[in-house]
Amino acid sequence: MISAIYNGFRNDTTPNPVTSSFRIEEVVNNVCTTGNSSFVVMKASDDWLEGKVPWHESKPVATECALYFCANMYKAESQNGRLKETVMNSWSNRDPSSYQVDPQSGTVDIAKISSAVVKAYLAEYVGDRLFDPVLQRTDLRLTIPEDESPDVMSFTRSFNVSYAYIASITNFFGTFTARTDGTPRGTDQMVYPEWDGSETPLVNALWESDNLTQTFNNVALSLTNQIRNTAINSPKYQEATGDTLMWVIHVKVQWPYLAFPIAMITLGIVYVLLIVVESTRLQVPV
Repeated sequence: MISAIYNGFRNDTTPNPVTSSFRIEEVVNNVCTTGNSSFVVMKASDDWLEGKVPWHESKPVATECALYFCANMYKAESQNGRLKETVMNSWSNRDPSSYQVDPQSGTVDIAKISSAVVKAYLAEYVGDRLFDPVLQRTDLRLTIPEDESPDVMSFTRSFNVSYAYIASITNFFGTFTARTDGTPRGTDQMVYPEWDGSETPLVNALWESDNLTQTFNNVALSLTNQIRNTAINSPKYQEATGDTLMWVIHVKVQWPYLAFPIAMITLGIVYVLLIVVESTRLQVPV
């Protein structure tokens, strides 16, 4: 298995030498402008790994999984005292006016650079990728279309993602997926299953995964939960008011239904006590 890790979404048309040629049976086209990191995983078929077929007759499988920023709408429910959330809808619409070059960043004096030079740099080296180590950006803004979300309040139709967060999480993935033998880290990282301790443990996780879609869903869910948990400390964090319902068991006694059996039991106890008292008075042997 070979895993290539890319910074953002893009089309890679660079030819690579392989020991056999094979025909691509399925091509999936997708356009996303909020992508953070994508992973291309190439794995040999199980038949070849088990020695059932030679390499030139095997069918390697290539899978691309990616992580991207999106805004989710949740349905929250409490079941047995535990919170259950269900994603009702998801949007990854990027506001074209957001995530522009920040002239106040201080990293590059934009005033001394013509707009044509900036546009040429962005077109050639950045494209739709979010992380730009040279030019800092304003916040990335995700929007929710009004016609697709009639139940969403107007003031919650846009969400900002800061440049600092995009840069930090991109650097984290670059470090987390890098080789451990000190090999210089590049934009496109090619790593193989670990056999000598020099590869990232991530490759083993991808190799052992039976369902890459579910694996990346778990990663995305973990990152989402971390963002939501740390957002509590943000000055823009606001608590949502609502009603919490809890089922409580109450016992109500229907005394009319219990009057007769209680009276019978009471009479029985009195009868037994009278027998004991009378037997004691008459000194009747037991």
